[in-house]
Amino acid sequence: MLELYGRGFQRSGARWEGELGMTVGVFLTPERVRRLAPELPEFDLKTMHEVFDPKLQWLMQELADEALRGAPGGALYAQGLSCALIGRLGEHYGAPVGAAPAGQLRKNSRQRVLDLIETNLATDLSVETLAREAGLSPHHFAKCFRASMGCTPHRYVLQRRLDRARILLRDTAMPIAEIAVTLGFAGQSHFTQAFREAFGVTPATARKS
Repeated sequence: MLELYGRGFQRSGARWEGELGMTVGVFLTPERVRRLAPELPEFDLKTMHEVFDPKLQWLMQELADEALRGAPGGALYAQGLSCALIGRLGEHYGAPVGAAPAGQLRKNSRQRVLDLIETNLATDLSVETLAREAGLSPHHFAKCFRASMGCTPHRYVLQRRLDRARILLRDTAMPIAEIAVTLGFAGQSHFTQAFREAFGVTPATARKS
């Protein structure tokens, strides 16, 4: 269950009756919304109680889980989730906005972004960095990138890192821990988990085969 509180909402207290659980709070300042989604200048959240929205719930839970894990996905994943969260709130729970529908990235812009990714796989890329290369806001860029590539920026970068990792495992004797750091993973365990989820085997097994 979600509680949405708009600008200026105040309460003197609250009481929860039921089983113990975890409460996750996300505070979106107008400055943050304008920075990530400037094409939504009239975005203003409505106060709503007992909201049930599976997609919104997943975004909130994933942000919380990512924070509790120490943000292994880096700024790119966190900002991608934030852009999706802002878009969902603005479209379904905010004041009417006149954002233009997202199209695909222009060919030259897309190539610049892909080249930037390829040369910076080891760095903690962010949606803002990639959006600047395309000349778009982070929110608009994330939608255009997905329309162009069929996946989120985070998913694309993760796949490119894993593809590069397979080559390094096959063609070099570089230690697995070094490969993880070289390709921008939070650590060897994060790399191993992502590799297994993508290919069904661990990096060590892949190297032996």
